[in-house]
Amino acid sequence: MRKFWKPMLPFDISNEEQKATVKITGGPTYHRIHLITNATHDKIRRVRLLNHGVEKQSWKGSQLLYLQKYLGSFVDDAATLTGETANRVIIPFSEMECRTDEGQDFTELVTSPADSWVLEIEFAGVEEIAVKGRAERSSAFITLPDNSQHKKVRTQMRRAQTLQMQAHALGENIYADFPQSAGRRIRRMFFECADIERIIVQRDGTDIIEISDSDNKYDQLEANRKPQPGIFCFDPLVNGFGKMDLFRTMSADTELQFKVYIRHDATKPPGVIPVLVDYVEVEQQ
Repeated sequence: MRKFWKPMLPFDISNEEQKATVKITGGPTYHRIHLITNATHDKIRRVRLLNHGVEKQSWKGSQLLYLQKYLGSFVDDAATLTGETANRVIIPFSEMECRTDEGQDFTELVTSPADSWVLEIEFAGVEEIAVKGRAERSSAFITLPDNSQHKKVRTQMRRAQTLQMQAHALGENIYADFPQSAGRRIRRMFFECADIERIIVQRDGTDIIEISDSDNKYDQLEANRKPQPGIFCFDPLVNGFGKMDLFRTMSADTELQFKVYIRHDATKPPGVIPVLVDYVEVEQQ
C-alpha cells in the first residue's frame, strides 16, 4: 500500500486566543491533511504551515474551500453522507487530480526528523473549539525496481500565500509584483474579484497568454474543473499535468506582468484584489 491515513497528534487548543496548533511528525511524506472541526470555513481566519518558525504555506478557510471546490473535491457541506456534524477542511500537498503519479506527488511534503513542522489554525468567534486531524502519508523511502530503497530528499516545496494587487481603474490594471526566480514556478493564481473580464500575461514585453473570463471558464469546465463565483483562476495546470505545465516566473529581463482588465460596466474599481498564489519553489539544501 503506497499511501495510508493516520490520525495526527492531539491539537493544543486555546479558546481565549482562538488558536489551535499541532506538531507534524517529521520523517514521513505527507500528501493531504484533513481537519475535522466544529468551525465552518468562514470561522477559520488562517491556516498556516511553518517549519522552524518560518511560514511556508498560508490560507484563509474560505480559500481552502474554494480551492477544494475548484478542483472538484467532494465537499460534504451538510454532512449528509458521512453523518458527521463536524466540518472537514482539506490541506493539499499532493494533487490527486493530476494525470500521472509523478504529477500528483510532485509537491508532496517530504519531511525529515530534523524538521520542526507546526500546523497553526486561527479561528474567529468559535465559543468552544474542537479540532482533530488525519494525514495521508507515505514512507520516507522510495523503493526502486531492484527492491533497493533510498531516502527521499525534499528538493521543492509547494508554497501558498495571498498577495495584494492594486486595481484602482476600470479597464487595464497591471500586477508586476510577484517575486521571480529560476526555481519559482506558478501552479495557479486565484484573483478574488468578480469583475475581471480578461487577463493578459506578458513576459519581457511580449504577450504570451491572453484569455477572457468566458473562455477561461469554458476551458476549466471542459477539463472537469469547477470555476468558483467571483474568482478568476489563472490555471496553467488545467489539463492535469502537474509538473510539465508549471508556469516559470523567471524572464530574461526580469519583467513579468499580469494585465488585469476590469469590466467598464462595473460599479466601481475593486481597489485592492487579493490574489492567492499557489506555486512551487526549489528548496536550498
